[in-house]
Amino acid sequence: MSENSENRKPRTGNRKGVLLTIGLAFYCAAMLTLAAILIAHTRESREASNDASAVEAVSQAFAGIEKSFRDVFEKASGISLSLNGSAVVISEALPNNYAGGYGRAISGLASFAEGNAGGGAMSVSVSTTASRNSMPLVIKPYNITITHPGYNDAILVSPQSGVQSYAIRLNVPAEVNCSSSLSAGLDISLAITVTGDYNTSCSVSQSISALGTSLYGINNGTILVNVTDGTLKVESSQNGAEAEISVGPIPLAGTNTEVYLGDSMTVALATPAITRSAPPRLL
Repeated sequence: MSENSENRKPRTGNRKGVLLTIGLAFYCAAMLTLAAILIAHTRESREASNDASAVEAVSQAFAGIEKSFRDVFEKASGISLSLNGSAVVISEALPNNYAGGYGRAISGLASFAEGNAGGGAMSVSVSTTASRNSMPLVIKPYNITITHPGYNDAILVSPQSGVQSYAIRLNVPAEVNCSSSLSAGLDISLAITVTGDYNTSCSVSQSISALGTSLYGINNGTILVNVTDGTLKVESSQNGAEAEISVGPIPLAGTNTEVYLGDSMTVALATPAITRSAPPRLL
């Protein structure tokens, strides 16, 4: 384990206002795109002459609505997702001031989809309760859930199966000092790197136990990394802290890592009776 600090000049700049404007504009564009999708596939479902074409109409409508939710998430949630092998990388600012606006945007999109399926031929049902409450994401096939308890000031990573690594990078708009109390073990590889103003920085890299509690505090607990029984929580009361968290599940042979919203979506036809129900896929 190593910790160090130096001096450098403070950073400046804030893009949140610009990004929020872009997000709202993209949300409106997604609504228009979704309207065209629903009209097109409702007409296709009415004209479907057999089960195969009806299944295709439902599948295409589901894919189009799913894309609209993915577009809104990418532009309105303040969260960036990427893959690094089987690991999922989550990047966002803490506190995440987009959370409330994202909840309203995704709820509005769901209501629009449900109300514009058209003519009774096709129905759409979307649950957004979880997204409005804690913005959950699910990493499959590992069933690792990422939520935002308290809505915007923390990220909670809850694995149902084991993780092999957590790699956390924090960029803090202040001088930083760090302290740690880690539960030594061989279960989880933990790496934390913190950079701050005036070239101050801290870092640690070691294996910890999947049992017990490991704590890493920045600026007297203003930012806290907590791993308890394998569950990771990163919380911050420091405005503008930028977090990048890589969650590395224990790989399962022959599988691909995918990320889904924690809510469910259903597209259905009454005649013939065809239903597709699944959470919207993000990655």
